Order: sequence, then structure tokens, then C-alpha cells
Amino acid sequence: MKTKVKNVIRLYCNQKLSLNNIIVLNKADTHYLKNVMRCKKNDHINLFNENDKEFCSKILEIKKYETILEIFELSTNTEIINDIFLIFSLVKKNKMDFIIQKATELGVKKIFPILTERSSVRKINTSRMLAIAKEASEQSKRISIPEINKLLTIHELLEKWDEKRTILYADEILKISKNLTTLNRKNFVKSSLLVGPEGGFSAEENDMLKTYKYVFPISFGETILRSDTAAIVGLSYLNIINSNYKIN
Repeated sequence: MKTKVKNVIRLYCNQKLSLNNIIVLNKADTHYLKNVMRCKKNDHINLFNENDKEFCSKILEIKKYETILEIFELSTNTEIINDIFLIFSLVKKNKMDFIIQKATELGVKKIFPILTERSSVRKINTSRMLAIAKEASEQSKRISIPEINKLLTIHELLEKWDEKRTILYADEILKISKNLTTLNRKNFVKSSLLVGPEGGFSAEENDMLKTYKYVFPISFGETILRSDTAAIVGLSYLNIINSNYKIN
């Protein structure tokens, strides 16, 4: 009878990680390890961050409000960095949480929440977004957490944007033949996906987007996709295109 392999518990830790270091975790992480994951003394926990990579550690002691660990080994886990940004118009809370979670799992480097004329929500909780991204990174074996930018209007974002980085957005009236698979992938190694609000961009916003030379309209097919669906479809396409380009 085969023994079931226990999944490795991973925690993002912004402290300095190196061999033999002693790490003291805070109350929130202690609650997670002690009360959610039922960890005990001598259990192994993987700690990671984007600067020091990932290390294996052992629990020395779990107190009421802190956990003490000792790092004993460098993990073999590595992360393929995807230089992809996601820009999305604010949507309702549950859909916004979903977009942050899936964007993190799909390797997005930076996330830009924006306000458009038809945005159904007008403010964000950055701390909540970061917590969702942190948990998604821990569960998806990422070593980094995507950077979440401050809330801007679509006009403010485009005026500040680096012109060397392409922005792709779904144009609902575009011919289906012009989709991500037909575009020159060399132009999209450093790329960004722009997802509009439920109901789409306004006529003024569509006209404005077409005035920027680094913004390209694309088609996601004949059906109209919800914002959260469009984010997953677009990011998946970009991941495939970038992976193929790196291989070839």
C-alpha cells in the first residue's frame, strides 16, 4: 500500500532567507499554521520570497502569537518569470478576487486596477488584493507575488505608460480572424492585457485607445466574454505565445 505524500506547506516570508537563519513568523501566519494546517513542532515549512528564492525550514516552536523556524536547506523549486502585466477595470468584489487569484496563478508580474466609465466599483482594498495574491502564490508554487499598482483612471494609466510595452485589449466588434494567435509574437514578449468593464468600454474610450500606437485591439472569438473570463483567456494566450517564442 502506497503512503500518501503530504503536500508541502509554503509561506511567503519577507524576511531575509538563508541557510541556518532563524525566522519568527507573525500572528497571522502562526494562526494559519497552527489552527488551519494543524502544524506541530518539527514539521517542515517552505519559506519563499522573490529576493532570496525558496528554502526548507523546520518548526522549532509554535507559540500563541508567533512561530519560530530554522532554515536548513535550499529548495529546488524555481519560477519561470512571465513579463506580463494585467490591467483590468474594476468589477464586483467576488469577480475581482477571482481575477487577482487567477492572474497570480498564471504568472502575472504586475496588476493595474483601473477606473473606466462603466466600472461597476469605484474603489479597491489593496490589502485584500495583496492577501489574495499572497495565498495564490503560496498554493501555485510561485516564488514572487505580483505587484499591485495604485488605482488610476484609464486616461491616467495610458498617459504614464511605457510605450515600449504593448497593451492588448479585446475589441468586441473586431473580426474574429485578428486574434492573438495571428499576431507577431515578437511584439508581445513584453506585453500587457487590458480587460474592460462589464458592458465594455464606452465609445469615447474605444476611440481613445485607438490613438495610442502601443495599444492593439484583438478578438477573443465570436462570443462576448465576462471580464473575469476574458482575463483568464487573454493571459493564457499570452503565456502560450511567450513560451513558444522563448523555445523557438
